[in-house]
Amino acid sequence: MEYRAFPKAHEALGLGTRGMASFVGAGGKTSLCYRLAHEMAREGKLVLVTTTTKMMRPTGDQAEVSIFSRRPQELLEEARWFRGKGRVIFAGSSVAEKEGKVLGFEPDYLDMILKEGPFDFLLVEADGARGLSIKAPNEKEPVIPSGSGWVVGTIGLDVLGRPLGPQWAFRWELLGLLTGQAPGSPITPETIARLVGHPRGLFKGCPKGARKILFLNKADLQGGFARAGEVLENVREGSSQVAPLSIVVGSALRGEEFWRWEVDA
Repeated sequence: MEYRAFPKAHEALGLGTRGMASFVGAGGKTSLCYRLAHEMAREGKLVLVTTTTKMMRPTGDQAEVSIFSRRPQELLEEARWFRGKGRVIFAGSSVAEKEGKVLGFEPDYLDMILKEGPFDFLLVEADGARGLSIKAPNEKEPVIPSGSGWVVGTIGLDVLGRPLGPQWAFRWELLGLLTGQAPGSPITPETIARLVGHPRGLFKGCPKGARKILFLNKADLQGGFARAGEVLENVREGSSQVAPLSIVVGSALRGEEFWRWEVDA
């Protein structure tokens, strides 16, 4: 498989100049969202980071502006002050005080914001994983806006070799059912490939016409790229189930270079 190297994450993912990307899976969604947002903002884009589920309230380093409102027009009015400026804006409907998390918006709301708002890009966390490195979605997950042009499924490479259980996998029982893996057995590249290719797996609910991108995160860990190569081979073997698919390998937090492979139909 041929690959290309890129210095920036948004170039590696192949995101365009305007649109909405939704992030599902586990092992680095939030870090990747903010990495992309700041790359785009430095190029003069106005970027909205938000969620259709729940998300931690951002730090000052993550977002320069935070807007909380259940009213679409209020969000639009406040955001228009920043039209044409390179900024990262975070928005949510309200804050759940007990959890310290921000509640997000309905998918239709974000489709409307994309059409009517001043934003160049919407980056939407459309799934939750409680900080773990791999997950399987239940019947209500993920919550992906239909206007998403890209759906990025993330998995942390640090999960390889770890036992299938609650310490490493969110909804681990369901993950075992989808991939045919026994509880406590080590998670393998084949496990990941089966999750990626399963119709109720990583890309469940991907809108028709959206580009699917598998982001293998934490490649900066020891042996990360060798592990990623094994995953690539297993995904390619089951390519008829997932193609077309872009596979990007890198580190959302510490990566200085990203590699992309294409799995064509």
